Amino acid sequence: MKNKMNISRIVYFACTIMICLFIISVCCVNSVLAKYTTKNDSNESASVAKFDVDITTTSTSECYSIPYSEMAPGSEMVITIKINVNTEIAVTCNIDVSSLGMLPLDLELSKTSFELAAGTYSFEETLKISWDENETNYKYSEEIDIILLNVSVVQKD
Repeated sequence: MKNKMNISRIVYFACTIMICLFIISVCCVNSVLAKYTTKNDSNESASVAKFDVDITTTSTSECYSIPYSEMAPGSEMVITIKINVNTEIAVTCNIDVSSLGMLPLDLELSKTSFELAAGTYSFEETLKISWDENETNYKYSEEIDIILLNVSVVQKD
C-alpha cells in the first residue's frame, strides 16, 4: 500500500515539474521571438502613381437607352464614347463590349486597345450596333438587351 502511494506521489510530482517546465519554456520562447519581430530597421519606400479615367457617351446618363423605333432588324446605330485618361505612368487601356445576347445585335468597336505613356489623353471611339435584317423572329418583339462597356486601365510592365 505504501509502495502504491509513493508511485502516485512520484507521478504527480513529475507531472507538476513537466507542466512548470513547459510554462517556463513557452514564456522564454515568446520573449525571444518577440524581440526579433518587434524591431524593424528598414529604409524602404514606396511610391504610388495615379491614373484617372473618365468615360462619357453621347448620352447624358450612365444608362444609354435606345428607343424601339431606332433599333429593329436591318437597322444600325453609332454611339460615340469619349475616354479621358490622366496618368503619371505608362498604361494599357483595353475596351471590351458585350451584350446579354437577348437580341441578335452585332457590336463593333473602332479600337479595343491603346498603349499610353504618362500624360493626359482624350480620345473618342465609336461603337457600332447593328441588327441583321434577316433576323426577324417574332420572339424578339418583347425582348430587351443590355450592352456592357468595360474599360480597364492597367499599368504597363
